[in-house]
Amino acid sequence: MTIVIPVFNGAATITRAIGSCLNQNYKNIEIVVVDNGSTDKTKEKVQVIMATHSCVKYIFTQTKGRSNARNIGIDYASGEYITFLDVDDTLAATGLEIAVEFLDSNSEYTAFSQSIEYIDVVNKSRKRELINENIEELQFRNLFPINSVVIRNNELILFDVTLDYCEDWLFWFSNLWNKRVKINNSTIAGMVYITGENSMRNTRIMSRYRAVVRAEIIKSTDKYQLSMYLKDIKLCLTYLWSYGTKGQHSVELDKVMKKGFKGKFTFCNILYKFFIFKYVYNLKKDKQESMNYYVTKQK
Repeated sequence: MTIVIPVFNGAATITRAIGSCLNQNYKNIEIVVVDNGSTDKTKEKVQVIMATHSCVKYIFTQTKGRSNARNIGIDYASGEYITFLDVDDTLAATGLEIAVEFLDSNSEYTAFSQSIEYIDVVNKSRKRELINENIEELQFRNLFPINSVVIRNNELILFDVTLDYCEDWLFWFSNLWNKRVKINNSTIAGMVYITGENSMRNTRIMSRYRAVVRAEIIKSTDKYQLSMYLKDIKLCLTYLWSYGTKGQHSVELDKVMKKGFKGKFTFCNILYKFFIFKYVYNLKKDKQESMNYYVTKQK
C-alpha cells in the first residue's frame, strides 16, 4: 500500500498528516512525500520522521502543482494499492485496513471508498459526509474527496497537469468510470480540514474548472442523454459567469468547452451577450455560488 502526499510549504501540518499514516492499523505501507518546491521547513520536518521510519520516502521537485506531484508519487509507488492524502488532511486509523481487506478478497473491484469527516477549523465543528453511491453521477460532479479512495495500482491514467482545479474529479472519472467501485459509508476513510480561506475569486475559478472537466468527460461517455442537456447548459453559463464582467477568457479553456459542449456552448455565448439576461443571471449565480456545496468543502 502506497500513500502519496503532495506538499508545498506544508511544514505546519506535514507531521500530523504523516502521523495519521503511521498510526494505521494496517502496517504494510510506504509513504511517499512529494515536495514540489517548498521554501519552508517541510523537508526538515519529513527528515526527522524518516530517521525513525524507513517506510517514509521524500522526493523533491522544482515543478509546481499538485497534479505533477501526485503523478511522481504514482510513478514511484511500489504498493499494490494507492491512496492520496493532502498535507493538511489525515487518514482514519482503520481506513486502509478495511479497504485492503475488501480489495484483497474481491479482485473484480478496482477501488474501495469510504465516507469522510469534515472538520471546520474556524467554527470548530465536525460533519460526516457520505459518498454518493450512484456512480453514474461521477460524469456530472466529483463524488470522491481525494483521501476517500483506495485504488489498485494498475496502469493508472495520470492526473492532468494542465488543470488548476478539479483535477481529482477527472482522475477519478478516467480510472473508475465503467469499473466496479465498492462504496462503504459505514466506515470513515479520513478527515478533511476546512480552513475557510476561500474567496469569491477562487469560487469563480473552481466553478470554471468544473465546467471544463465536464467538457472533457462528455467526450468519454458512451451516449448523450436528453436529461443531460439542461445540466450542461447551466455549466456553460457558469463557465461564462466565472470570468466576471471584465475577465479575460483563456483561449485554451474556451477550445475545450467548444469541443466538449459544441452547439450548447455557442448557444450560451449568444445568450450571455444580452445585457438583461447576463445581469439577472449574474445576480442569481453570485448568491448561489457563495453557498455552493462544492466550494465550502474545499480548502
